[in-house]
Amino acid sequence: MDDSSMETEKNTLFIAYIEKTMSDSERRAFVERLEKDTALHDEFSAFSNIYKVLENRFSTKRADVLQSIQQADTNFKLSQDSTISKGKVILFKPWHYAVAATVILVVGLFLFNDFGKPTYSEFATQDAISLTMRGNSNATAKEAETAFNNGDYKEALTHFNNLLQNAPDTVQFQLYKAQALIEQDKFEQAEKILKHISEGNSVYVSKSRWWMALSKLKQKKYIEVEQILNSIDADSEEYSKAQELLKEL
Repeated sequence: MDDSSMETEKNTLFIAYIEKTMSDSERRAFVERLEKDTALHDEFSAFSNIYKVLENRFSTKRADVLQSIQQADTNFKLSQDSTISKGKVILFKPWHYAVAATVILVVGLFLFNDFGKPTYSEFATQDAISLTMRGNSNATAKEAETAFNNGDYKEALTHFNNLLQNAPDTVQFQLYKAQALIEQDKFEQAEKILKHISEGNSVYVSKSRWWMALSKLKQKKYIEVEQILNSIDADSEEYSKAQELLKEL
């Protein structure tokens, strides 16, 4: 395998890891490689940092990185430590320019087509939940509430599972469990729950569709996001958020 092919293979692995398209076994194998190979670990760190800056359309660093790449040739001709008078330029180590350029080339249209697209983090605001009322001594509900509100979704999921063993038809618990699953990228499990809620007649129907749309958004399945958003009732609290997200798509 020539150097170019090896570089392409590494970049493909890097992107697959960052985009979470690897299987669990592939992720474990890749992490083991990073732990054993210092040079590969350093390359991945640089690649990952620059990739994430470029991917975030609202990051002020994105413009700086792009400007730095555009001016890389000029910077090299002047001096490794030179600065450009116009605008802000991020001074990378020399090999960082190659990494940044590689990111752009490898990601290509896939990444740049996503620039300008809304992201999950912009719209997935997790409001504090309240599962316990004054005089209610349900310790598991309190633990679920605390874990969820602290952003410990793995712990919260354990408590929601326990709650649902005793009250399997409690839609509120089902919904929060689905949200905790989405936060952990367990989309298939989350969407199965949300689909069930959305087909029912509880007060959580529109909210379940909203979170189904957010699950698809996190996976960058934009067509499915639009379809789900268009199914949200105009009289629901989620309607205005759905219309805002539709405008961003």
